[in-house]
Amino acid sequence: MVSTTRTLQLLFAGAVTILLLSSITSGGSGDHKSAVHKVFNGQIHISKLWPWASKNGKSHGGGRTWVREHVERSERIYQTMVAQREQLDKDYKKARVRKDLFPCTSHQAYQVTPFTIWDYTTAAFNCPHSVQRIGRLGDGGKWICGLELLEELPAPKTPESPSPCVVYSFGINTESSFEDALLSRTKGCEIWGYDFSVNDFGPQLNRSADYVSRAHFNKAGIAGVTDTKKKPPFYSIQDLLKKNGHDHIDVLKMDIEGFEFDTMRSIIDAFRMPGKGKPKPAKNGAKGARDGGAAEESEAAEPGILDALEDDGLGEVPIAQLMIEIHLDPGRIKDTPEFMSWWQTLEDAGFRATWTEPNLLVSTLPLYDGYPRYAEYTFINVKDSKSLILK
Repeated sequence: MVSTTRTLQLLFAGAVTILLLSSITSGGSGDHKSAVHKVFNGQIHISKLWPWASKNGKSHGGGRTWVREHVERSERIYQTMVAQREQLDKDYKKARVRKDLFPCTSHQAYQVTPFTIWDYTTAAFNCPHSVQRIGRLGDGGKWICGLELLEELPAPKTPESPSPCVVYSFGINTESSFEDALLSRTKGCEIWGYDFSVNDFGPQLNRSADYVSRAHFNKAGIAGVTDTKKKPPFYSIQDLLKKNGHDHIDVLKMDIEGFEFDTMRSIIDAFRMPGKGKPKPAKNGAKGARDGGAAEESEAAEPGILDALEDDGLGEVPIAQLMIEIHLDPGRIKDTPEFMSWWQTLEDAGFRATWTEPNLLVSTLPLYDGYPRYAEYTFINVKDSKSLILK
């Protein structure tokens, strides 16, 4: 008797075969047909046929234009979620209860507050490329937007040449499957890792010469304010950028056990202030002008909804993508308003949550009261002019 797993494998293989054969027989460019044949013969991976596999979204026929349209559409969806979030606030007021992070702790409470803090922070923004989980299953793996763009970057020409892809990893502990996967999938990415509690990357990291040359570990902590007198020392992100000679981070992974709140406030304050950015261009009437004065009808219909995508004159936080585990340990954040004040600081700086995964180990171990106090989020920065994701 064929096992369930084997049956599913056969069904999937059949579906792929039908897809490939239909692609071969149904029109399309010669390049596309050639790619289909290569997939069928096992010469290239099927992902090469996906629309987002082509660099910068060119398979959609618009390149940067298509990405821009996707981001604008995602911003509208995201703002719809923000409006729903405001409705939750109204529900709180009607219930006349404290704005706790986890108010639904009984059947009675469910009738008035059937939500948790994580319902306020839905990952409603869509990455304009593929979203993949790399690293081990369970605690340690991360969701990344647009990995295929990083895969296409070349290796530095010489050991002294700057890497085209800068990755910072804060909080290593003994688990480096994410870092190992990222190095194995890319040639141009270089990682700077920091953790004050261990002496090196975890055992998962391949120790071959190529990997070692692109992975740099530092025994140091991350905080909102640099303190080199501590042993080990602690650094703010902005001071690490100066120390390492970097002006931009392509991927930032952060798991620093509650220090994320002060750390992110600090770098946002450092880069977001009047005079840091370019003057915001004047609008042409209600429609607004962009790209040589050509205004889009969508903006005329919804004036102001896409302001988050424009330069507001306050400067850019030089982080394209942020993967962060948020820790709501008892006593760290007192209530929903305090947490949302921090969250909205990220939003105002251009960070949009594009993926989330609860850390259910907090409930199964359990830690503290068993509430789901930890959650993983992936953000992309829609105000980052250097972001590969937006090009």
